Amino acid sequence: YFVVFHPDFTNYRMRLIYSLKKHYPKMFLVSTNHKGGNNQGITIPGIYYNPLGILNRIGLGRVERVLDKYIYFPSPRIRYIKAAQRKLTKIIKRDIEQGCRVCVINSLPHHDLGLVGLYLKKKFPSVRWIVDWRDLWSYDDKYFKSYAPIYRNKLICLEREIFDNCDLNVTTNDFAKDVLVTEYNIPADKVVSIEHAFSREDIEYQSGVTADSKYQSGDVINIGFLGGLSKPPKVSAVKVLDAIKSVKMSGIDVALNVYGDSEAETRVIINKSFSDVAVLHERQSHRESLKQAACSDFLLLALEDLPNCHVINLAKLPHYLILGRPILAMVPEKSFVANVIRETNTGFVIPPDENGAKQMADILRAYKESGIYLKINNDVIDRFNWARISQKWLDAINGICFG
Repeated sequence: YFVVFHPDFTNYRMRLIYSLKKHYPKMFLVSTNHKGGNNQGITIPGIYYNPLGILNRIGLGRVERVLDKYIYFPSPRIRYIKAAQRKLTKIIKRDIEQGCRVCVINSLPHHDLGLVGLYLKKKFPSVRWIVDWRDLWSYDDKYFKSYAPIYRNKLICLEREIFDNCDLNVTTNDFAKDVLVTEYNIPADKVVSIEHAFSREDIEYQSGVTADSKYQSGDVINIGFLGGLSKPPKVSAVKVLDAIKSVKMSGIDVALNVYGDSEAETRVIINKSFSDVAVLHERQSHRESLKQAACSDFLLLALEDLPNCHVINLAKLPHYLILGRPILAMVPEKSFVANVIRETNTGFVIPPDENGAKQMADILRAYKESGIYLKINNDVIDRFNWARISQKWLDAINGICFG
């Protein structure tokens, strides 16, 4: 009997993990908006979210955010967490008494979600608890500093408690695994890396798209970008857009098409200074965004040269790899993402500094003159196929529960 916990069923990684339910007698998804069917979901209504949300609805969003930092720890979702703890306690107690083995899979961020597994592990020591960190969030300076100073030590202590009590820590790549082992002193046998994955079902529409691309005279070179463009300090929208504008000023007609970003901040930045080089498309479904991005001449990745950015595995990276378009990766040279681009031969690693715009212009100019052909390494790309990544999850779960 397995419980996969995440409050938002739209999380792509969680949906893939939940698809493993066919391998087990029971698998529940705990969420606010369960859509799994077959009575295999546990819904915790959104009414347990922050009551101060009314301030945002009357135009006092900034006041709400300040109050949230100081009133709630780890977050305003603590009421949701408490409700989940109560509901799962009843269910798990019943099933343990009936002889079931229980595994809780927590997907973080944020640390508040880890309180569910921590509570259940302490109450029921026989429960197996897997924490899917995705990214190392106290290692992320922005995430750490988003907490009020009075709570930062408390956050570190909570994180340590999660590390010490869970049965297995999951990261998204070996770079991040090494950080947990060397920086956080987690025993190596308590950490496993399981990469983000793509599912072939998401690209059934695709036919014949390859990285063998030719420039048509007079065409605008379209660069596609999936997801949030404004995530400082990890991703600077202004810095990315400045690079695109610099390329255009060098005489290359180029446009950045942003798919899946609904942040008001991104819209303001583009409308204010970059409407001549960027288009912010309306947010659509994951599959529709992939379909539109596949029509681009190039795809763009962006990360600043920060310690956390060296060990991030972008969730969109596997999808970029299978869209078959050349990738412009403005990422640190010694990073997991850069390594993947080089190993798959799917694009170009460009420094995220003042030289990046010049290198991008050189690549696009060569594309205009003679096109680009990339000899893609499909064997490496297939490492990110859910058909293979799912086996890693099965091995992790079965090893913890039955090993």
